[in-house]
Amino acid sequence: MYVSGSVEAEFGEGIEQEVMDALLDQGYFAIHRSQWTGANNSAAMMKGVNGAKFILPDIEAGRSGYSSLVDAKAKTNANYFRNRGRFEHGIEINPLYGYLRTAYERGMPLAIILYDKSQDKWLITNPDEMFVEGVFEGGFSIVSYEENDSAMARGMGSYSSVLNIPITSFVEIDINNVELKEHSSMVRWLDNKGV
Repeated sequence: MYVSGSVEAEFGEGIEQEVMDALLDQGYFAIHRSQWTGANNSAAMMKGVNGAKFILPDIEAGRSGYSSLVDAKAKTNANYFRNRGRFEHGIEINPLYGYLRTAYERGMPLAIILYDKSQDKWLITNPDEMFVEGVFEGGFSIVSYEENDSAMARGMGSYSSVLNIPITSFVEIDINNVELKEHSSMVRWLDNKGV
């Protein structure tokens, strides 16, 4: 998470709005998470039994009887990892887990739409397919930020771990012609894993 009002936060908020506008222009009905923001501008949460709380994805979009959850990510560039020989985009694990649990509990597909500024490209991935097809079975890496890490100096507001996702897990899209999935296989995958 970036500090509110920072350049990074403004970039991210602009991308969220661009995705929201594109979905509306394509006939989707959509709700932006900012409409659910809690007290003191805290993150919108789905709450459950025993105090469980999960961060909501940015957007819920529906059309023609189908709904999807969408999280929009703004990235300046992918990072190259020499030891794995590939480019990857990082996503914080705690929010990602919240998005996955929200999708699972609500029985809705989740799409992550990412804008890569260095390539001027819109990318999409569906975690359903990554998990089901085994992309995450050894195909990812986790990086923990330490207190003196340069990422903290760049404005990250909290310590976290990041899931680095290979760019090959994303597909380039035309943001003005987004087709969201109409079903979710994640429920079956999570049930099989005992989550």
